[in-house]
Amino acid sequence: MRSWILLIRHGSAGSRRKWEGPDHLRPLDKKGRRQADGLGRALEQTLGLPADQIDLILSSPFVRCVETVDPLARSIGRQVGPDVRLAEGHQEIAAELFWSQVRRDRSDHASSTVLCTHGDVVPALLDEVAASGADLGPVPKWPKGSVWAVEIREGSVAQARYVTPVV
Repeated sequence: MRSWILLIRHGSAGSRRKWEGPDHLRPLDKKGRRQADGLGRALEQTLGLPADQIDLILSSPFVRCVETVDPLARSIGRQVGPDVRLAEGHQEIAAELFWSQVRRDRSDHASSTVLCTHGDVVPALLDEVAASGADLGPVPKWPKGSVWAVEIREGSVAQARYVTPVV
């Protein structure tokens, strides 16, 4: 049985400079909402991952991150768990969270975890994945709305696959 940790960079949320409120309240824009709405479909088509195999959805508490994974959560009857360890600037504690999910006991069934975060945290987590021996290709990328699917086998990283954002 395959288990995954899905590292998701939040969807498009417009310009940080043009947003007049506190940055943590900046919502997805129209493109970001399309990306969020298509996330479950993209995971199933690209990975063959049925959405009901996702048993935990954690997100940075920033509005744009929660909004990115909310349609997926609602479609499978799950709640989004806001987790400050996935907020901007929290690369080290995000890595601790990631490894705790890698080591999580998944022996009784295939299960997958979603971690939705930011453009500064995703590359730090990808460095962790690469250091474990997974091939990320010559130039890993992480545009808004993209997913890195990290396959977990027996408490270790087995491989990683890039899932293009929905346009």
